Amino acid sequence: MRSVSVHRRNFLFYLALAAAFTALTWIYGWRILYISVYAVALLPALSFCYAFAMLRFIRVKQICAKRYVVKNEWNKYTVAVKNVSPFVYESVRFIFLEDKIAVETNDASDSFFAKPFMSGEFAVNFFARYRGEFNLGLRAIEVRDPLGVFLLRRKVKGSFTLAVLPLVIEIPRFSFAALLSQAHSNYEIKDEDYSSVSDVRNYLPEDSIKRIHWKLSAKRNELLVKNFQSNALNSVSLILNTGRPELSYEESLRLEDRVVENAVSAIHYCLRRRMPVSLFTADNLKTVGRSFGDFEALYHIAARVRFTAGAQEDKSLALLDQCLNESTSYLNIVIATASFGPEFFERVVNAGNAGHFVAVLYFPPDAPERESEEIFEQLSQIGVSAQRIASGPDE
Repeated sequence: MRSVSVHRRNFLFYLALAAAFTALTWIYGWRILYISVYAVALLPALSFCYAFAMLRFIRVKQICAKRYVVKNEWNKYTVAVKNVSPFVYESVRFIFLEDKIAVETNDASDSFFAKPFMSGEFAVNFFARYRGEFNLGLRAIEVRDPLGVFLLRRKVKGSFTLAVLPLVIEIPRFSFAALLSQAHSNYEIKDEDYSSVSDVRNYLPEDSIKRIHWKLSAKRNELLVKNFQSNALNSVSLILNTGRPELSYEESLRLEDRVVENAVSAIHYCLRRRMPVSLFTADNLKTVGRSFGDFEALYHIAARVRFTAGAQEDKSLALLDQCLNESTSYLNIVIATASFGPEFFERVVNAGNAGHFVAVLYFPPDAPERESEEIFEQLSQIGVSAQRIASGPDE
């Protein structure tokens, strides 16, 4: 704002100066005044051409080693600058893409003195506050001509999209562990079917020696263990509702963080205990993890989920229908959602009456919707495992 105000002040001053010389020339007609008028008219043109050339002679390259970072960590990207001309210029300004709420950047200098044929680079440190995808980098460079009359700007290519991954929290620190224990207590959980091997994976220190696939391990020269076919009630179907109420930008980021971080922590908890997980997200996308080696893929899918504001109950209902239609046996179903309505209540009750275990993880915003609060209370009163998670698992 300060550079713009200085630019306007200079422009008005120079305009007044030109008008004064023109008026004096018109009144007195002195030769020296004619020369002054020509100089006043020519100098801005030369100054503009100089600034325009400088804008084209500055080369910028942006380097970001990490396009994936974890929330609550400091990282950095580098801006390399080069002046390919023999000219000197003292006022080249950078204009950055920034999201002050989601990604905090340090107070890096936004201007520099361009010496002839100079080259250099500087680092921009940033701190990712929330999960999601955000645009970072240099958006444009701006120069002011030597007279301070014109302000020129050129867009810069090379900005990048940064994916901020959620935290993975040990599950015993919040209530999902108790919820799964309740799910197990509702049914007689059978052991794995040792007559049917579903796949193999790399050996983990906690694996039993009896699970090692000795023939294949000898063939591949690495320890591999067998994954056996699981009973349906030894697995979890996690439905992630990507709808949320209409909220402010910062509150929506906080709410989405809570939903996703609890979801990935639940996935981590299950896979560490060899419980297969089927993750259902928007657009009928289903991703299955059968062993802990599949966690990374599920983690990145959940981390990059995009939420939409407004009534999104139909999405969770469609995913619930998909989950039930694809199974021929009883299921453990966990639904993570920030809002729901009467039809959702009816579907959950019907699924429970059909023999499935259905649990609801409810993530209310700071100002919860009245209808969602009433439905949540009704679910709790009829015995559905409904839990309110009003803060992140790490809080």
